[in-house]
Amino acid sequence: MIRVTPAAVAAFRADRNHLAGPGASDFVTAAGDVLGAQAQILAPALHSIALRTAAQGSGSTKVAPTADDVRKAVHADRKLVHTWGQRDTLHLYPADDWAYFVASWRVWLRTGRRGLEPPTKSVAKTLARLEKGEPLTRTDVVSHLPKSYVDEWEERIGNRDDAYRFGAGRLFWALAHAGQVCLGTMRGREQTYVARATWLPDLDWKSLDPDTAATELTSRYLRVHGPATAQDVAHFFGAKVGSAQKWIDAIPGTVDIDCEGRAGLKLHGDDIDILRKRRPVPPARLLPKFDTLLMAHADKSWTVPDEAERRKVWLRFADVAAVVLAGGRVVATWRHKATKKQLGIVVTPLSGWKKPLAKQVETDAARTATILGCAEAHVEVES
Repeated sequence: MIRVTPAAVAAFRADRNHLAGPGASDFVTAAGDVLGAQAQILAPALHSIALRTAAQGSGSTKVAPTADDVRKAVHADRKLVHTWGQRDTLHLYPADDWAYFVASWRVWLRTGRRGLEPPTKSVAKTLARLEKGEPLTRTDVVSHLPKSYVDEWEERIGNRDDAYRFGAGRLFWALAHAGQVCLGTMRGREQTYVARATWLPDLDWKSLDPDTAATELTSRYLRVHGPATAQDVAHFFGAKVGSAQKWIDAIPGTVDIDCEGRAGLKLHGDDIDILRKRRPVPPARLLPKFDTLLMAHADKSWTVPDEAERRKVWLRFADVAAVVLAGGRVVATWRHKATKKQLGIVVTPLSGWKKPLAKQVETDAARTATILGCAEAHVEVES
């Protein structure tokens, strides 16, 4: 049993999350290392990847990346893919990692999305249209739905219009989980969906064994979010604890970690010296809503030790607050209002807040303003 301190764990995770130091070399590395950025709402995901990526260029010409740069990587360069993954939620992933999440989904839980599988003929008709290179919206495919299927949805949710919308969405959802479809650009106020065959025609698609893929992703998880337990792995991927333990056990070279008596912690053995290495306390960083670090562990005490304060971070209706992370712990929440001229940030301190952190927040706020396309930032700390 190898003993480590919470401070060492926090610094290790901040470093592996690209929240300390210069950041990842590019967007693909940033997204891949953290196993995707949650993108049910796209804007925070773009922000999350940009803040983890180093300034691009050389010397005095280095330029900090923006959320719009990440959007270009998704929609124009197509190096990142927007699709369903862990916890059956939308994420941004490196295109080359997509197959691992598709395969793993077969051994992850479907949670509340069970039932009302879309009719096979409707799914096939939708795919046929998509593979002709035609991006489609939900409105475009409602005609593919048989009346009986829409009736089932209406009985479940009580509204005919919503029944059509949910039913149409399930067509794309089913195709995405088969690795055949991902999200494209917006068409007005509607999301389009595109076929992998036409959106990424040169992608080298891998047919992977589900447990092999899930074990590989679990191994990567321990690299960035370890030390961690089977409960943490199950929480992050939306899987059963028994399955998570099986994937951990299949990874060679993991070791047991003791951190203040927390049971069941595992880490890659070749990361021990790196974990124990003395490093500066991670600086204050402004993390956007739904940041992947806040999704990483079932044990919330790592990032928010005060149980009462967790309700201010993990909110009702599956909402997750934007937070200030300092020393690897959440010390405040924040909200913002942006114009082209100025990013106004209001910080609401929690119990871990210390006044000297205000200077660090101002520094990171300037970076955040760049990410969001604002000329400057103004920070107000509530008393």
